[in-house]
Amino acid sequence: MTLSIVLQLLLSFIFLMTGFGKILGTKMQIESFEHLKFKKEFRVVTGLAQLVGVIGLIIGIWYPGLASLSGIWLGIIMIGAAAAHIRVKDPFSKAVPAVVLCIVAFFIMQLNISELTKLF
Repeated sequence: MTLSIVLQLLLSFIFLMTGFGKILGTKMQIESFEHLKFKKEFRVVTGLAQLVGVIGLIIGIWYPGLASLSGIWLGIIMIGAAAAHIRVKDPFSKAVPAVVLCIVAFFIMQLNISELTKLF
């Protein structure tokens, strides 16, 4: 199993859990989005966006170009998450998980970037 596939599966699991948590409205996700001063609808949209990324990462096991696009997609979502913590003046430690997930997502993108042209 290649490094990219291992990372894709790891990120898929993480974003599957957090995405469904946002959509279903777990206590932690509700409190987090309230703290970040976002509306309930944005929590659900964010969860759906994460699940789209998960689907792309999983299909990307067979079509690596799609893994690259999904890495970009999820990386951008995580940039937004980190920015949201900065916006409400959270300590940097609160943004670290989003930053780490962003780095991993962009690393997946980089590992599969050469396959991107095969999608089009």
